[in-house]
Amino acid sequence: MLPLIGIDIGIPNEELKSFFTNDIEIVINEISIFEIFGKGLREVIKNKLPYDRLLKGLAALREDNNIQFISIRQSLAFSNLIGLIYQSGLHDFPDCLILCTAMNYDIFITEAKDIPKISTLFKEFQNLEIFNWKQFKLKSNLF
Repeated sequence: MLPLIGIDIGIPNEELKSFFTNDIEIVINEISIFEIFGKGLREVIKNKLPYDRLLKGLAALREDNNIQFISIRQSLAFSNLIGLIYQSGLHDFPDCLILCTAMNYDIFITEAKDIPKISTLFKEFQNLEIFNWKQFKLKSNLF
């Protein structure tokens, strides 16, 4: 989601446009919005990201009716598993919530390197495919 607010993580704009305009179910945990807002503001303070670019990206997320949001309240249904994942070594708490809610879907795209490792410790994620962008691009036929 970071490229949507103007933070470059190496994903070409054409690929992002194709991803968001394709007929794919896109689901985002609200905690991800919280994270990208915070990361975006840090970049704004460092003068690496124009504030209006951050706001434009957040508005695009808010207005895109193709994106489905998982509320933090819904994430609480996984409180026990979230705690177990945190205790197992994934100490980025928002990532614990995001991973838990992803188990109800087929594919989870993340650039975090520790999430795929931790997920192998739990049977709940055995049917979840976790990819980084490059892996997803190779696996899907979207690009």
